Amino acid sequence: MHGRKPKRKPKGYWSTLDHLRAVAKKYGCRKEFAKKSGSAYSAARKNGCLNKICSHMPAVKSKQPGYCTFDRVKKEAMKYNAQADFIRNSPSAYRAAQKMVG
Repeated sequence: MHGRKPKRKPKGYWSTLDHLRAVAKKYGCRKEFAKKSGSAYSAARKNGCLNKICSHMPAVKSKQPGYCTFDRVKKEAMKYNAQADFIRNSPSAYRAAQKMVG
């Protein structure tokens, strides 16, 4: 027997800040919020309130500009035997490598 489809929210449900905030509070990071409540996450982005409702989540720190040097990316790539493993396990380094060659 197949599981039931979850009930859809009524039209306009995600346009209220209170609904969006209540859902966002369930999650500890934006990635989890986007993955588990995609409709709410998308609505918050579209409505421009994502930063406001995600203020309780820790900020993601990115590497400083110039961090991904050719030598660092090459060292990371050499850890993998297949390109697919490099892509899967180190997507940021892979993207940096693509920019360097292309």
